Amino acid sequence: MKEVFILTEGGSKYGYGHITRCSALYDEILKQGANPVFYLRGDPEPSYTGKRTTNFTDWNDKNFIKNISSDTYIIIDSYNADYQFCNELVIQAKRVLFIDDNNRLDYPGGIIVNPSLYGKNIDYTESKTQDLLLGPEYIILRPEFTSSPRKFNQKVSRVLITMGGADIRNLTPLFLNMINDISNDIIIDVVIGPGFENVDKITKASTRLTNLHFNVDSSQMSELMKISDFAISASGQTIHELLFNKIPFIAVNVIDNQNNNFNALKSISSGNIFTYYHNEILSIDLNQIFNSINFNTAPSSIEIDNKGTFRIIKKLLEI
Repeated sequence: MKEVFILTEGGSKYGYGHITRCSALYDEILKQGANPVFYLRGDPEPSYTGKRTTNFTDWNDKNFIKNISSDTYIIIDSYNADYQFCNELVIQAKRVLFIDDNNRLDYPGGIIVNPSLYGKNIDYTESKTQDLLLGPEYIILRPEFTSSPRKFNQKVSRVLITMGGADIRNLTPLFLNMINDISNDIIIDVVIGPGFENVDKITKASTRLTNLHFNVDSSQMSELMKISDFAISASGQTIHELLFNKIPFIAVNVIDNQNNNFNALKSISSGNIFTYYHNEILSIDLNQIFNSINFNTAPSSIEIDNKGTFRIIKKLLEI
């Protein structure tokens, strides 16, 4: 059986987006008959990867390279691995797949995957590879989010707020207050990530119709999306799941590594995507936004299917 090492990082220092998309790749590797193993740097909760085989270790050194045989396949999703380490992986392993968001390195070979709305706009000509998997057809969706989108109400009666693994801008209480100022009848589901340090403030801004959800796994998140009429989200991996499910949403750029996602949304958005930098939040008129939504119109002109993860792993394992 082919063995695939997944090298990534996550936790309060690195964020949780890498773990989220690598978990989807892990599950697809199993479906395609290979054996995946997670290697994680950082301090994530062990439960964050569920029952997936996981080793918490600092893999970014020469000692780890010794564990890789010429039959090992590698997926690496990192903002920190340097060129020398990546080159050692390419030399040592059967095949290496680099997940890249912003052309961080001139990669030494292998496969480059930019699984995003803007992927085809990134110039990878300096990298030593011809295997480029770029753009929306390679967007990584967790299996729980790949069912057919549902029908919506014709007004906003339930809102999902998700600021990622850590609400670093303390925006959740602000959005709660905005929604509660509009109506006392809107149900609000708030996803509390493992890195949240403002739970007390969120609780204070909550009402009897506010539901706080802790330690949400992918199945629970999928269910929350299915019952939501509108979402307010950071501009990380969640925006792809919202787009696939055709949920109207506000996207907030909360950290620099979301810049490309955020700018891509601004370029493709219809009337059902509302993009704001975190310092522009106070100018939002949520009541006007809620009243202007056309629930019969898709959020964007770009279609996201549910085959991106399959395409990526098929390419990795084809030799």
